[in-house]
Amino acid sequence: MIFLILMTKFVWSAALFSDPQIEQFVLDVKKQNKIPEPAVDKIFDFYKNNRSSVGGLKDQSCVEEKSYKIRWQDGKKLTKEQLKAGIENESCLCVIDYTKSKNDERGHCIFLQKDAPPMIESFLVAHGRGSVEVDGKPTTFTNSLKPTGTTLSGLFLTANETYKFQGEAIMKYTSVGLGLYGVEKSNWTAASVGKVTHGAPYVEDDPAKKNVGNSLGCPAMPVKTAARLLPRCKGRAAWLNFTEEVKNSKQVKPVGC
Repeated sequence: MIFLILMTKFVWSAALFSDPQIEQFVLDVKKQNKIPEPAVDKIFDFYKNNRSSVGGLKDQSCVEEKSYKIRWQDGKKLTKEQLKAGIENESCLCVIDYTKSKNDERGHCIFLQKDAPPMIESFLVAHGRGSVEVDGKPTTFTNSLKPTGTTLSGLFLTANETYKFQGEAIMKYTSVGLGLYGVEKSNWTAASVGKVTHGAPYVEDDPAKKNVGNSLGCPAMPVKTAARLLPRCKGRAAWLNFTEEVKNSKQVKPVGC
């Protein structure tokens, strides 16, 4: 009996979707033509190979060497063991496409369904005020401890839970917030400098008063969008900041993880 109990710790839960289903999801998402194909390939490759149900995070080098002194207010932080376990939320994948202007809906949450094509919710997303902007696009990215730059391209896991984010833009405001943990050399400082996704009043998608300001480095979205989407994206979901197609971008990095 003791042996059986110990063995259960090493048995992975069944995957929600099979590999053939995931390959069909990739085709379905590409047909919708909302997200660049290289970004679709990258997020789904990460999703397919790094789920808890198939063995967890394949490259754990950044997790191993990081202290994760998180700045968020929620107190519900991922442990190294949870990060190493990989993607737990198998129903949601998110892509922020920084190759598009902030005036376009460049944020995308992909919700997978068993008996139907994936649903894609697209929305406006701000980038960091510390990133040099050209035609509404950030052209500089950072993995350093400079807090106002947009975090470098890469893959993340979302935090276990959302929390009450508190910000200030002329006036103080609150919104739903969700922490982001970088799991690559290109973005491993994200959690330590407090990069979260959250709603903000300076991102407004009402056609009558549409406006997208700049954040302190976080991928901020409309307040109502955050309240609707982020609770569905918590629990270690796959997240991608996509910047590979940004031409002549400058990337500031500290010494690697």
